[in-house]
This record gives sequence, structure tokens and C-alpha cells, in this order.
Amino acid sequence: METKNRQVRIEKTFTVFFGNFKQLCNISEKIMPQKIKKTLLTSITIFISFVMVGCPVCENNQPKGFENITHGQGPDGNLDYIIMFVAIIIVGFTLIMSIKYLIKPKEKNKDHIKNLVVNENNLTD
Repeated sequence: METKNRQVRIEKTFTVFFGNFKQLCNISEKIMPQKIKKTLLTSITIFISFVMVGCPVCENNQPKGFENITHGQGPDGNLDYIIMFVAIIIVGFTLIMSIKYLIKPKEKNKDHIKNLVVNENNLTD
């Protein structure tokens, strides 16, 4: 019964992931050749199959709420949880800010370093 529940969870995860991956591949049809897509899909599938599921021994040793996430021992004390959540907040903030400044850098100063590359007259000696 436990193996069947684990298999259902894995199938749901793969359905969600590969549904989004299929949409991504349809968008990038002109950019990425079919052979590269198949190789990438195979590589991702193999990688996820090893990473997604923790072994039964590790699952029993991990605290409630963290079962079947990864191999090894989960957080032991309150300090481990604090470190983990602070790291999640830092990574999330960094991700949001990097996406924000990649989309709209808001650099309008003519002396900014990006203009050394953007302006063609700087390329000639």
C-alpha cells in the first residue's frame, strides 16, 4: 500500500512537471532542435527519478513534514529550521530581485558602464 501511494505521488509530480515542460518545448520549437529536446528530456527524467524520492530508511528518519523530500537526515533542532528558513528567504529575495532587474534594469545614466558596450562609437579606436 505504501509503495502504491509513493508511486501515485511520483506520477502526479511527473505529470505536473512534464506538462509544463511540454509547453516550454512547444514555445521553443524554432530555437531548440528535436534531438536536443529528446536528450534534455531524457536527462531531466533520469535526474529527477534519482532526486525526487528518498529511500524508505531516510523517510522514516526524517521529521514530519519533510518525509520523502531527500536522502539523509532532516533538520534536528530549532536552529536547523531557522537556518533553513532564513536561507529560503534570502534565495527567494535574490531570485525576485534578479528577475526584476533583468527585465527592467532602469539604467538611464549616460555614464553607466553598460553604455561602453552598447554604444558603437566606443568600439573604434
